Amino acid sequence: MYLALREPFLGLNRYNGSLAASIFNSNFSNDRYVWSPEVDLVEFADRYELKMELAGVDPKAVSINVKDDLLTIAGEKEVAKEVDDAEEIYVSESRSGKFQRSFRLKSIDNGTISASSRNGVLQIILPKKAESRPKAVEIKVS
Repeated sequence: MYLALREPFLGLNRYNGSLAASIFNSNFSNDRYVWSPEVDLVEFADRYELKMELAGVDPKAVSINVKDDLLTIAGEKEVAKEVDDAEEIYVSESRSGKFQRSFRLKSIDNGTISASSRNGVLQIILPKKAESRPKAVEIKVS
């Protein structure tokens, strides 16, 4: 299994006002427009299962594309209108904006991929091609 990461420094946003922010001369603490949802990706003998935490994201705002062996999930979480119109924000820990995650997975059967969303968790089942699944070979004794 290969993982393709698109934004290697995105996780540094948890270090608000820290040395990391000053080194990269970036405003991590106010960056509400780029975020990276958390993912669990597990490989089984016959499939991959991916779970992505998308609380507050409309499933219609998420796209899932597979080209060759590259799975790409992209979407957007809208900023709550009351937050945009607020006079002062005391604490703002929730992320919003656009996201995109990509993963390179070998031997995906593109015709049988399924996706569902429940309680803010996107689940994608990616079956493997039959020829790539493990196969036991019986030894014949003569």
